[in-house]
Amino acid sequence: MDTIVERVYSRLKTDVTNCTINPGQRIVQSKLAKDYGVGLTPIREALHRLIQEGLVRVEPRRGYIVSPINLSEINELYEYRIILEIGAVKLAIERGSYSDLQKIMDNANFTYCYGDHASYSQFLQYNTIFHKSIALASKNYILAVSLETVLDRLSRVNYLAIDIVDNAEEICREHKELAAAIIAREFTKAEESLKAQVNRSLNKITNTLINTNSLKAQKMRLFIVVESAEENQYLKKLGRT
Repeated sequence: MDTIVERVYSRLKTDVTNCTINPGQRIVQSKLAKDYGVGLTPIREALHRLIQEGLVRVEPRRGYIVSPINLSEINELYEYRIILEIGAVKLAIERGSYSDLQKIMDNANFTYCYGDHASYSQFLQYNTIFHKSIALASKNYILAVSLETVLDRLSRVNYLAIDIVDNAEEICREHKELAAAIIAREFTKAEESLKAQVNRSLNKITNTLINTNSLKAQKMRLFIVVESAEENQYLKKLGRT
């Protein structure tokens, strides 16, 4: 049963993160069980795990739904990510062995093929492995788990964002630069590289919200939920509303 649960959990998580099941969409357990060819028990167990990760939630009278993506959450997750990862980089440089840091460098060599959606999912998995390897080198397991959770929650918007413009070469170069700075134990350089990566990623999402001409950008905007007057005001400044 454990193997079935893991398989169902992995498939369901992929379907959520690549927006095969859209943000805000209701999850019908019986239909999901039929589609996956399993019983209801592994479906429920997988859903409970995704609730803990913030990717699924339960609403009165609707049951399980895929958690919507909202603008404030995106900004808060990016803020939290930079705090966590700068700390992880600092501790990795201070505490990591040579083999720990070499593993970070080894994990930096990955990319995706623009237009190949299957490669996007694989890219995001490798991206989590790369950044988590930095946190693991810090010797702080709680930090590593926290960072992995943040990356998982950002994966849906990142999946949509990488389909807007082809930045594959730039992202690969940035990862290698960050890894090189860490393995050289140059904290200032690594910190600057990390901040540049995170800011570029967040700015890309923000710029996409402004771009009204791209069909892909319009698709991405469909999944960004505005839940407060402050968010509405922010989007007015961007020219979305």
